[in-house]
Amino acid sequence: MSNNPEHDKEVYDRAIDYMNKAQKIYESVYFGHLPPQVTVTLNNLALCNRRLGNHEEARKVYKRILAIRIDTLGENHTNVAMVYRNLGTLEYADNKIDLALDYYEKSLKIFEAFGEEHLETALSLENMALVKIALENWDEAHYYFNKAGEILHRTGRMNHSLPSINAVMADHYLTNDREPDAYKLFQRLVGTSIAQPRDYAALEYFDRQLPENERPTRPYEHTTEYALEKWPDNEMLLRNKIVSLSESGDIDKMMEYLNKAKSCSVDVYLSAYSSFVEKGHIAIAMPILKEGLEHYPQNQ
Repeated sequence: MSNNPEHDKEVYDRAIDYMNKAQKIYESVYFGHLPPQVTVTLNNLALCNRRLGNHEEARKVYKRILAIRIDTLGENHTNVAMVYRNLGTLEYADNKIDLALDYYEKSLKIFEAFGEEHLETALSLENMALVKIALENWDEAHYYFNKAGEILHRTGRMNHSLPSINAVMADHYLTNDREPDAYKLFQRLVGTSIAQPRDYAALEYFDRQLPENERPTRPYEHTTEYALEKWPDNEMLLRNKIVSLSESGDIDKMMEYLNKAKSCSVDVYLSAYSSFVEKGHIAIAMPILKEGLEHYPQNQ
């Protein structure tokens, strides 16, 4: 969609008009008994209605697609499962959680028959976790979410996971004393296209809690050093590096990160300076203050 809602609505309205006309032609040609190929057009029709907020119309179209596919493909076809998932997503968006759960369960049952390694099986497990979160059934949410995550991680497809559900479950683990679950989650997330700064910072934090001889050696793409290349101004990552670099007294590396950070707050400089001083490195800490004053001369 563009940044012009009126234009988008006009485009979708026009598309809906064309597809409704096409549907009537199909019905006349096939005497009302539409073949499964026509459901591609109907699916686009439902999608346009969803994007315009016409959920009731989208619901009608999805149910028609479902009837056609069950009639022509059978009840256990993956294309039938996809319609159940679309209906579940629609009901979830309308906060009809029980209905969403029913559709998601039907979708998952079909996909599971094709094996756990099937991408759609993992995505359906995430859908189940979403509705369990909405119902505040956190134990079941964890079961489905963790199972999906393990499949996606094992098969190298974590990029397909929903970023929002990973963030919600990470928050839940961290605020409910479930550090082992959080640790496993952050290990799955780092290095993926959906990873966020918090994931790298948290993973490094948990690694530091281990005895030094038990800390794993991470690939560079899983480290906060890599994350700071992507997000040089992120204060969570910078504060993480303050802890480790002040312990080792690596002022050169600390200054390298601060020089690359163009918009971090004055508190980061003060925190870095204080941390180096507390760790007994007062003699080398002055460049941090000088750099901070160059960025924030009003604080002199």
